[in-house]
Amino acid sequence: MIPTSTVRSSSRLAAASRPSRPEFMPGQFIVKVAPAPVRAAMASAGHRVGLESTRSTAVAGLPSNIANPLASLDRRFGIVSAQPLFGTASSRPKRGSGMARFGEALAASVSPEESDDDDLSGFSVVQLKSKSATPAATSKLLESSSAITFIEPMPARWLAARRAAPAATSTDPSVNRQWALRAINWFQAKLPPTDGLKVGVIDSGIDESHPDLDGVVESYDHDGTSAADVIGHGTHVAGTIAAIVNNNIGIAGVAAVKLVVWKVFDDQPEFGDFYVDGTRMLQALRAMLTAGVAAVNLSLGGTAQSRVERTLFKKLNAAGIVVCAAMGNEYERGNPTSYPAAYPGIVAVGASTQTDQHAPFSNTGKHIALAAPGTAILSTLPMNKSPYRTEIEYDAWDGTSMATPHVAAAAALVVAKHGLTGVKAAAKLTSTARKVPAMKGKAKTNDFGVGVLDLAAAL
Repeated sequence: MIPTSTVRSSSRLAAASRPSRPEFMPGQFIVKVAPAPVRAAMASAGHRVGLESTRSTAVAGLPSNIANPLASLDRRFGIVSAQPLFGTASSRPKRGSGMARFGEALAASVSPEESDDDDLSGFSVVQLKSKSATPAATSKLLESSSAITFIEPMPARWLAARRAAPAATSTDPSVNRQWALRAINWFQAKLPPTDGLKVGVIDSGIDESHPDLDGVVESYDHDGTSAADVIGHGTHVAGTIAAIVNNNIGIAGVAAVKLVVWKVFDDQPEFGDFYVDGTRMLQALRAMLTAGVAAVNLSLGGTAQSRVERTLFKKLNAAGIVVCAAMGNEYERGNPTSYPAAYPGIVAVGASTQTDQHAPFSNTGKHIALAAPGTAILSTLPMNKSPYRTEIEYDAWDGTSMATPHVAAAAALVVAKHGLTGVKAAAKLTSTARKVPAMKGKAKTNDFGVGVLDLAAAL
């Protein structure tokens, strides 16, 4: 979901050589149908509803105000594949092709386990073949039906790490090289007990074999792809949050928490970079609702909004979960507004430097909540190289991706210390943020929000 990424180093494409990023993933759309008509059709048919394979016929057993628009969609743009967005693993059929699979997707999207939450029922993800399948054209075809709530393109989301700073000279760096811990007053903070405290990480994966992350991961969902973190971004974020303290190796994480990790990136780039698998990201957000996490870290983003995302973030806020998202790293490339950071209720995090200045790459805007250290951030990396990353074990990276996990970890500690959740926990972080000279005496700026994270003051 959000802010910009790519790490500039020998293992990444230089920013100057990157092609323009897409706003949406080509040909991929989210369709929401009204659950009641589909459930009624399933009940009357007495079995799972399927779409007939012939283009000229409607959906077997479904009302015409759903069947006919979907058949028109297939005739005009070609349905390559479809799958339900939510539901349990057992209720989600495997990806498949054509109209028949769309019928299975519709049935699974309104399955019994979804019946208690119609806000998240009736969603399917469809891949269309034709390049002329624009948002306007698909909406015109489907949204004229009262039984089809909406169709929207899948927003493109990418990582919010910008470039690698000079590499660490040792594979066993010490805490005194973590300038960010001093900047957020971690050493002065009275850290609370953290038994049972969890933070969600939705990212490129994690290397569970890293000695500084031994036993930190409570669960790791990488369904449909390998367990490897070929990019290294998720492992870097995880180390900032929860690298083991006082184990005589490596670095120290901000909080001694357990991590609930979802890998939402494939192992190979497309369009010249790595992009989120939008379906998996939305499923990950939904899973966080029941994962028992105090906070969720989203060091990713993009420029498009999504009604499905907006619904999920409202539910996460209502559940008392602090959602922290990166502002993005395109300040020098037009400073676009990035989502999910710009959604209401999100703690949007910008990046500050070692001298308490605005990091030159960090996006700005009225929606920024606060800033945190985001340059030369030393953290964990996978133990083995990949085709897309030569650095291993530890390295220092730049980005709002690197700033955000400081805040997500701090939010979890506020939950543990004060018993606050959601909006109140976020308010504790912002009300205690440290003012810096670059704010020129203002209470809030578009560069820093209300200031730089101050963990000691928040606790």
